Amino acid sequence: MELLLLVAGGVDDGIAKQALITAAMTKEAYDLSSLDAVEILWDVFTHYMSDYGKTSEQFVVLKTIAGKRTEWLKEEIEKLDKIDKDFSWGMPYADDPEYPEVEEFLRGSEQSWTVRGVQTFNGQIQEFAGLREAKEYAKRCLNEGQYESSYTTEAGEDNDPFVTITKTRKWFEDSQVKLAQYKAELARLSEIY
Repeated sequence: MELLLLVAGGVDDGIAKQALITAAMTKEAYDLSSLDAVEILWDVFTHYMSDYGKTSEQFVVLKTIAGKRTEWLKEEIEKLDKIDKDFSWGMPYADDPEYPEVEEFLRGSEQSWTVRGVQTFNGQIQEFAGLREAKEYAKRCLNEGQYESSYTTEAGEDNDPFVTITKTRKWFEDSQVKLAQYKAELARLSEIY
Protein backbone atom coordinates (compact mmCIF):
# COMPACT_ATOMS: atom_id res chain seq x y z
CA MET A 1 0.00 0.00 0.00
CA GLU A 2 2.71 2.47 0.94
CA LEU A 3 4.49 1.81 -2.36
CA LEU A 4 1.33 2.82 -4.25
CA LEU A 5 1.10 5.98 -2.17
CA LEU A 6 4.75 6.84 -2.79
CA VAL A 7 4.22 6.38 -6.54
CA ALA A 8 1.09 8.53 -6.31
CA GLY A 9 3.19 11.24 -4.71
CA GLY A 10 5.36 11.43 -7.82
CA VAL A 11 2.45 11.66 -10.26
CA ASP A 12 1.16 15.09 -11.30
CA ASP A 13 -1.98 13.98 -13.17
CA GLY A 14 -4.99 14.25 -10.84
CA ILE A 15 -6.86 11.28 -12.32
CA ALA A 16 -3.82 8.98 -12.25
CA LYS A 17 -2.92 10.12 -8.74
CA GLN A 18 -6.46 9.50 -7.51
CA ALA A 19 -6.50 6.04 -9.16
CA LEU A 20 -3.27 5.06 -7.39
CA ILE A 21 -4.57 6.30 -4.05
CA THR A 22 -7.86 4.44 -4.55
CA ALA A 23 -5.92 1.27 -5.42
CA ALA A 24 -3.88 1.66 -2.25
CA MET A 25 -7.01 2.06 -0.15
CA THR A 26 -8.58 -1.15 -1.51
CA LYS A 27 -5.96 -3.18 0.38
CA GLU A 28 -7.70 -4.73 3.38
CA ALA A 29 -4.78 -4.75 5.79
CA TYR A 30 -2.53 -1.75 5.71
CA ASP A 31 -0.44 0.23 8.12
CA LEU A 32 0.49 3.85 7.53
CA SER A 33 3.88 4.22 9.14
CA SER A 34 5.96 5.79 6.38
CA LEU A 35 6.36 9.53 6.79
CA ASP A 36 6.49 9.96 3.00
CA ALA A 37 3.21 8.07 2.55
CA VAL A 38 1.57 10.15 5.25
CA GLU A 39 2.72 13.39 3.63
CA ILE A 40 1.12 12.29 0.36
CA LEU A 41 -2.12 11.51 2.16
CA TRP A 42 -2.08 14.86 3.94
CA ASP A 43 -1.64 16.51 0.57
CA VAL A 44 -4.75 14.70 -0.64
CA PHE A 45 -6.65 15.43 2.58
CA THR A 46 -6.02 19.15 2.49
CA HIS A 47 -6.82 19.36 -1.21
CA TYR A 48 -10.13 17.51 -1.03
CA MET A 49 -11.46 18.12 2.49
CA SER A 50 -13.52 21.18 1.67
CA ASP A 51 -14.81 19.63 -1.57
CA TYR A 52 -16.83 16.85 0.07
CA GLY A 53 -19.64 16.74 2.57
CA LYS A 54 -19.32 14.41 5.53
CA THR A 55 -21.66 11.90 3.87
CA SER A 56 -19.91 11.73 0.50
CA GLU A 57 -18.11 8.57 -0.64
CA GLN A 58 -14.81 10.43 -0.87
CA PHE A 59 -15.09 11.68 2.70
CA VAL A 60 -15.77 8.12 3.86
CA VAL A 61 -12.56 6.99 2.12
CA LEU A 62 -10.61 9.81 3.77
CA LYS A 63 -12.14 8.91 7.13
CA THR A 64 -11.08 5.27 6.67
CA ILE A 65 -7.52 6.35 5.93
CA ALA A 66 -7.53 8.66 8.94
CA GLY A 67 -8.87 5.85 11.12
CA LYS A 68 -5.99 3.53 10.18
CA ARG A 69 -3.47 6.29 10.73
CA THR A 70 -5.05 7.16 14.08
CA GLU A 71 -4.73 3.54 15.25
CA TRP A 72 -1.05 3.49 14.30
CA LEU A 73 -0.41 6.88 15.94
CA LYS A 74 -1.99 5.76 19.22
CA GLU A 75 0.21 2.64 19.29
CA GLU A 76 3.36 4.67 18.59
CA ILE A 77 2.45 7.33 21.16
CA GLU A 78 1.85 4.65 23.79
CA LYS A 79 5.23 3.11 23.00
CA LEU A 80 7.09 6.45 23.00
CA ASP A 81 5.35 7.59 26.19
CA LYS A 82 7.01 4.68 28.01
CA ILE A 83 10.47 6.14 27.36
CA ASP A 84 11.85 8.15 30.27
CA LYS A 85 11.63 11.88 29.62
CA ASP A 86 14.96 12.30 31.41
CA PHE A 87 17.86 11.24 29.23
CA SER A 88 19.36 7.79 29.71
CA TRP A 89 21.58 5.61 27.52
CA GLY A 90 19.06 2.76 27.56
CA MET A 91 17.33 2.12 24.24
CA PRO A 92 14.49 -0.22 25.30
CA TYR A 93 13.30 -1.08 21.79
CA ALA A 94 16.73 -1.77 20.28
CA ASP A 95 16.62 -4.88 18.13
CA ASP A 96 19.47 -6.96 16.71
CA PRO A 97 18.37 -10.60 16.43
CA GLU A 98 21.63 -11.60 14.74
CA TYR A 99 23.71 -10.44 17.70
CA PRO A 100 21.67 -10.66 20.93
CA GLU A 101 24.65 -9.51 23.00
CA VAL A 102 24.65 -6.21 21.07
CA GLU A 103 20.91 -5.87 21.61
CA GLU A 104 21.39 -6.47 25.35
CA PHE A 105 24.09 -3.77 25.49
CA LEU A 106 21.93 -1.28 23.58
CA ARG A 107 19.02 -1.81 25.94
CA GLY A 108 21.28 -1.35 28.98
CA SER A 109 22.54 1.80 30.68
CA GLU A 110 26.23 1.73 29.66
CA GLN A 111 27.36 4.27 27.04
CA SER A 112 30.06 2.19 25.37
CA TRP A 113 31.10 -1.42 25.04
CA THR A 114 34.20 -3.05 23.62
CA VAL A 115 33.73 -6.28 21.66
CA ARG A 116 36.69 -8.57 21.04
CA GLY A 117 34.82 -11.24 19.12
CA VAL A 118 31.46 -12.64 18.11
CA GLN A 119 29.32 -15.02 20.11
CA THR A 120 28.91 -18.36 18.31
CA PHE A 121 25.87 -20.64 18.32
CA ASN A 122 27.22 -22.65 21.26
CA GLY A 123 27.63 -19.47 23.34
CA GLN A 124 31.42 -19.24 23.04
CA ILE A 125 33.14 -16.02 21.97
CA GLN A 126 35.14 -16.36 18.78
CA GLU A 127 37.73 -13.59 18.77
CA PHE A 128 38.21 -11.48 15.66
CA ALA A 129 40.83 -13.07 13.38
CA GLY A 130 42.32 -9.69 12.57
CA LEU A 131 41.66 -5.98 12.20
CA ARG A 132 39.90 -6.54 8.87
CA GLU A 133 37.33 -8.86 10.48
CA ALA A 134 36.79 -6.33 13.28
CA LYS A 135 36.23 -3.56 10.69
CA GLU A 136 33.72 -5.74 8.83
CA TYR A 137 31.85 -6.39 12.08
CA ALA A 138 31.83 -2.65 12.89
CA LYS A 139 30.51 -1.85 9.42
CA ARG A 140 27.81 -4.52 9.65
CA CYS A 141 26.66 -3.14 12.99
CA LEU A 142 26.27 0.34 11.50
CA ASN A 143 24.61 -0.77 8.27
CA GLU A 144 22.26 -3.44 9.56
CA GLY A 145 21.85 -3.06 13.29
CA GLN A 146 20.53 0.41 14.07
CA TYR A 147 16.85 -0.37 14.54
CA GLU A 148 15.39 1.71 17.39
CA SER A 149 18.90 2.72 18.44
CA SER A 150 21.77 5.03 17.55
CA TYR A 151 25.47 4.48 17.96
CA THR A 152 28.88 4.65 16.36
CA THR A 153 31.42 1.88 15.94
CA GLU A 154 35.18 2.01 15.80
CA ALA A 155 37.49 -0.90 15.04
CA GLY A 156 40.96 -0.90 16.51
CA GLU A 157 43.81 -3.09 17.57
CA ASP A 158 46.04 -3.17 20.63
CA ASN A 159 47.34 -6.69 21.16
CA ASP A 160 44.11 -8.06 19.68
CA PRO A 161 41.53 -6.54 17.32
CA PHE A 162 38.39 -5.05 18.89
CA VAL A 163 35.31 -2.97 18.12
CA THR A 164 34.03 -0.25 20.42
CA ILE A 165 30.31 0.50 20.15
CA THR A 166 29.38 3.92 21.55
CA LYS A 167 25.76 5.00 21.93
CA THR A 168 24.72 8.47 20.78
CA ARG A 169 21.88 10.73 21.94
CA LYS A 170 20.22 10.71 18.49
CA TRP A 171 17.73 7.91 19.21
CA PHE A 172 16.55 9.55 22.46
CA GLU A 173 16.22 13.00 20.87
CA ASP A 174 14.48 11.64 17.76
CA SER A 175 12.03 9.72 19.98
CA GLN A 176 11.08 12.90 21.84
CA VAL A 177 10.56 14.78 18.56
CA LYS A 178 8.47 11.94 17.09
CA LEU A 179 6.32 11.84 20.22
CA ALA A 180 5.49 15.54 19.91
CA GLN A 181 4.84 15.24 16.16
CA TYR A 182 2.61 12.19 16.57
CA LYS A 183 0.59 13.83 19.34
CA ALA A 184 0.06 16.94 17.20
CA GLU A 185 -0.97 14.85 14.19
CA LEU A 186 -3.38 12.80 16.32
CA ALA A 187 -4.95 16.01 17.62
CA ARG A 188 -5.40 17.31 14.05
CA LEU A 189 -6.98 14.04 12.93
CA SER A 190 -9.28 14.02 15.97
CA GLU A 191 -10.49 17.53 15.13
CA ILE A 192 -11.34 16.64 11.53
CA TYR A 193 -12.77 13.16 12.11
